[in-house]
Amino acid sequence: MDISVPGLRPKHRKGGATIYYWEPWPAARARGFQPRTLRRPDGTPMDQGEAVSAAQEIVRQLRAIEAGEQDQPRISRGRGFDFSDLIHRYKRSENYRNLAQATRDGYDSELAIIEKEFGDTDVRVFGLADARRYLNTIKKLSRRGGIGRVLRLLLSYAADPEVKMIPVNPMLSQGRNKLKLIPATATRVVECTYEMEAALCASADALDMPMVKLGILAATCTGQRETDILAMSETQRGADGIHRIVQSKRKKADKGPVEVFIPFYLPRLQAALDAEFARRRSGKLPSIEKRWLSNPNTGQAYTLATFSRHFAIVRAHAAKTMLAVAGIQFRDLRDTFITRCTEAECDPIGVCALTGHVPPVIPITWRHYLKMKPGFARRALEKLMAFEAAQGVTMLAGTK
Repeated sequence: MDISVPGLRPKHRKGGATIYYWEPWPAARARGFQPRTLRRPDGTPMDQGEAVSAAQEIVRQLRAIEAGEQDQPRISRGRGFDFSDLIHRYKRSENYRNLAQATRDGYDSELAIIEKEFGDTDVRVFGLADARRYLNTIKKLSRRGGIGRVLRLLLSYAADPEVKMIPVNPMLSQGRNKLKLIPATATRVVECTYEMEAALCASADALDMPMVKLGILAATCTGQRETDILAMSETQRGADGIHRIVQSKRKKADKGPVEVFIPFYLPRLQAALDAEFARRRSGKLPSIEKRWLSNPNTGQAYTLATFSRHFAIVRAHAAKTMLAVAGIQFRDLRDTFITRCTEAECDPIGVCALTGHVPPVIPITWRHYLKMKPGFARRALEKLMAFEAAQGVTMLAGTK
């Protein structure tokens, strides 16, 4: 494919992934065009075909401006009081730099949407009614919630005493966490049963996609996110047998990485690892020491987009014999791991050491991960009854 579009640049990362970005030349910069990484609306990097189309559209807009057919984009210097200025300042602030890289990438997508809608709007006259009116035009609730959160955060930055662009955040003026801008997005917690897990793995075997099977078991047996599973390698395992992972969402720009620890592998995951190690050695394939998972079509490390497509193929095959599998998303496997650990009465702090959650926020955070089951309540009461019996507690005074 011809990628010789003016300004289009590929950047090859370690592991084989390629990120495309568009770099304006001096004349384009003078007309207000800024460098940008070419990403999809959900924040994931575009593939080559998408990047070429996106770059061609940027160049088309530039040519239209040069021909006087389109207004020139405004150049934000962060010195005024509109949203473009606010976003310019926020993205150069310590608040933004301290975010994990994965979080920044997600915010960039939402900030681009906000700037496109409100770029020339004066932040000082933006109110709650404006926020509600705009957010209610977004049909997809999850997208609406994401943009709403970033918009609220952005306005909180504008109201910071050191920034002083606005006196207060209008989206919090009725009390923090009490204002209901939009209907709450339904919490999704889905458990992949052991039967579903077995069906997915069997389909991966039937389709000769062993690395998808390995990825599924890595998720259900370690509780890691898809991004971190794709980065797993044997080089992360120390001599003590502990697998040390720096999670993508916990990489802090100024505070250093935060490790989570996987001290052992469940037997079915270890068996899949051993099988994959043997397969690669016999076939002279890329070493598992570098990455557990690699794209069989290219021999390079899986990207999120490619692995997701391969997982979808396996899921569709499994759904032919087990319909319940059709609704499983890869992120549900993290929920499954946490639910299974809780059902097995694992120490919550120990689970946090595996999943990377922060202990003080477990009751709040786990509502997004933990599938409640009747057995939890039953065992809680049985433990309370046993405790009270050991304390000699019987009936309350005055009761029979």
